[in-house]
Amino acid sequence: MNFTPQRPLFELVVQYETSTRVGENRFYNQDDYNRLLDYYELEWLYNQGLEVVDEAIELYPYTVEFLFRKVHLFIFLEKPEQALRELRKAEAMVPGSFDLKLHKAWILADLEQFDESVEILYELQDSIINKQDLSLVYFYEALVRERKGEMNKTYQTLKRAIELDPTNTEALEKMWWCMNRLCYQEKNIELFKKVVDHDPYSWWGWFNLGTGLEYGCRYREAIEAYEFAMVIDETKDMAFRYCAEVCFNTNQYEKALRYFEECARKFNADADMYLKIAVCYAKLNKIPAAKKFLFMAIDENEFNEEAYFQLGECYQREGDFKNALLHYKKAINLFPLREEIFRGLGQTYAKMGKPEHARKYFNRMIEIGPDVLENWTTYIEFLYQINELEKALEMVDKASTYHSCSSLKYYRIAYQVVMGRVSEALYYLEEVLSEDFGSHRFLFEAEPRLSKMTEITDFINKFEKEKLSVY
Repeated sequence: MNFTPQRPLFELVVQYETSTRVGENRFYNQDDYNRLLDYYELEWLYNQGLEVVDEAIELYPYTVEFLFRKVHLFIFLEKPEQALRELRKAEAMVPGSFDLKLHKAWILADLEQFDESVEILYELQDSIINKQDLSLVYFYEALVRERKGEMNKTYQTLKRAIELDPTNTEALEKMWWCMNRLCYQEKNIELFKKVVDHDPYSWWGWFNLGTGLEYGCRYREAIEAYEFAMVIDETKDMAFRYCAEVCFNTNQYEKALRYFEECARKFNADADMYLKIAVCYAKLNKIPAAKKFLFMAIDENEFNEEAYFQLGECYQREGDFKNALLHYKKAINLFPLREEIFRGLGQTYAKMGKPEHARKYFNRMIEIGPDVLENWTTYIEFLYQINELEKALEMVDKASTYHSCSSLKYYRIAYQVVMGRVSEALYYLEEVLSEDFGSHRFLFEAEPRLSKMTEITDFINKFEKEKLSVY
């Protein structure tokens, strides 16, 4: 038996294009033409693909496959009239073909002839018994519904396609897009559990399950699902990215760092990924590594205010206040309405012993973000540290107009004690302990010395024994 090995694709493409350019005659077998068409489709060179397929049809006029490939090229070029014309030629050669009817339904939908398109698909649904073929019909119906703008029907038909054939990769992939569009991720957890039970090596099954679990705040299970997807196919970056993001958002910085760095090695990292890697290093107290990746993020996007802000945070932690101020101010120039940047500036000036500068930036922080409790507590603690006790109490009262929380009440009591107003403080302390005993740690966070003041600790212990023992 003679066997002729396939020539390398690169060599085939170069030979074809060279002979085309110089006008040489050539002859290729059907497999070579299909490989050339695969290449031009992959490279989105559809017009060149049309030249190849016309030549193939001329040489092999009775090969219906090339007519279908020409139909595909016209679909890719968004020329449905020409696609339908070529499809009718194929229809004369293979009347009643299943693939032909599916393509015709799609092309008619592209021509906005939706009734005719759906009628073809309904006829197929009534006549087909094979579940995989029927799943494919429902998938095409979903494409038609999407083209028509009927998103809920798109979702329902995709779900039916997956239920009929859990290995229908095209339906699984389209379902991910549809779920995101409709925010239906959580609704499909049980569906995708059935998919992975049926096919444990389904990448889209595990990935879609992960997105549903993540959307339902079931983060540990979501991470496990993404990890299965990563093992099944290491060439797809989305599972790595999504898994890393879940770990990052749930403060699992070591695990997030591992997945972000693996993703960066395998795929093209962008400014956002470098930034997330840097934050992970910073959270793990590895400041030099964090700064390295922040500069990489800036190299990718010089207008990234978050990277400049994080650099300011890193330099502040290192005690390099000059560089901290420089990078905070670069961040403000890019985004002047972020209270965290003003908070960082205020904290830096406070550490530098420049309270008036710090006060200016803390006031701006409060103006921008009065709804953020941390802004108030930061300013209140600053005022207390520079011994402006009355001003600190005044800020506690202002903060209380925005935030009704026990922590602020404990701050007020701590400062009243320090100012010598112990009887008044104990009166309010009993009231706050009754409201929220579990948060009394804020009293000692506001002023750690109170933990050694027996009058306060005895009062709290007595309250706990008398009031809470009944529970």
